[in-house]
Amino acid sequence: MRIFEKGSFAGIVKIPIKMNLSDLHTDDKPVSAKPFFKDGEGTAISIRIAAGETLKEHVSKVPAVLICIEGECTYSEGDAVNSPMHPGTYVEIASDVKHAVTAQTDVRLLLVK
Repeated sequence: MRIFEKGSFAGIVKIPIKMNLSDLHTDDKPVSAKPFFKDGEGTAISIRIAAGETLKEHVSKVPAVLICIEGECTYSEGDAVNSPMHPGTYVEIASDVKHAVTAQTDVRLLLVK
């Protein structure tokens, strides 16, 4: 619960809050993707990949940005692009481009599309 003292939100407002992206991944799957925000204009997805595992090659119908939050991984587009990722790095993914992600360590990513 948050308390706002000024402005149009003055008073007590009940807001459900998830404090950590890792709380979204409760299963033991080696690759886990959990949407945690969605509106009419976009979606944010938390992705967890275990060390040595791969988010298999796939295509997105819309442009997206993939942000590395924790760990080390490699983003690849076919045979042409291999981009190492570590915390703080990101890649812009064009629509209709085949891509995959391979984790060298346990990795947490944020996908916004």
